[in-house]
Amino acid sequence: MKNRMVQYFVGSDCVMIEDTDLISKKEAYSLFNKYEDDIIKKIKNGDEFHFCIWENCEKIGDYDKIELELDSRDDIFIKGNIIYERVTKVLANLKGYETKKVGLNIN
Repeated sequence: MKNRMVQYFVGSDCVMIEDTDLISKKEAYSLFNKYEDDIIKKIKNGDEFHFCIWENCEKIGDYDKIELELDSRDDIFIKGNIIYERVTKVLANLKGYETKKVGLNIN
């Protein structure tokens, strides 16, 4: 079923590297694998990028729901073979931090 789209932008001027039509889940994750080394390098170097897999898309431009998003504007880091995002939560008007897994295992 072709119900996903992938977007990959790099740099502060958002140069488009990938912006697909409707593709399958397998094709979407194949594109993640294609760009994985570049994404890892950008995370480690602090370079700007945005990679997103959209799901539940019925037509081109139907950006319904994010399945996977890695954005250099977020606090993302690599520990072991996993990409993580540190997120901030407000609990009883106090700022606390939690870490959650986003992305995929990297080998």
